[in-house]
Amino acid sequence: MQKIKIRASISEGDIKANTDIFSGDITPTFPLAYFRIYATFDKAGVLNVCRSFDGRKPITEKLNSGESLKANTAYVFEIVVEKGETKVETINLQYSVDAIALVLKVIEIDFEVGSRI
Repeated sequence: MQKIKIRASISEGDIKANTDIFSGDITPTFPLAYFRIYATFDKAGVLNVCRSFDGRKPITEKLNSGESLKANTAYVFEIVVEKGETKVETINLQYSVDAIALVLKVIEIDFEVGSRI
């Protein structure tokens, strides 16, 4: 069974400020996983994770301590998500300004594998 999966990928895609970047939320396939986010945008802005628990209203988590990402600079973030019998987390991403996502990837890593790499 594959333990690492690319869950979403955008290259040179237009991003609208403060709206969900992906057409649908991303749900983990492993009971406990990391989502590794690789992001490069053409404009400075704040990248946010919109995390929802069991389909409820999402909460917003600012990445990079809420500081703007520099334009044309690559960043990597990891967040922990879980999919259990009674609790399912989903995520989407938002960016604070209109921009072009030069490269944006969300990679799911099974927690068992991630703890060894």
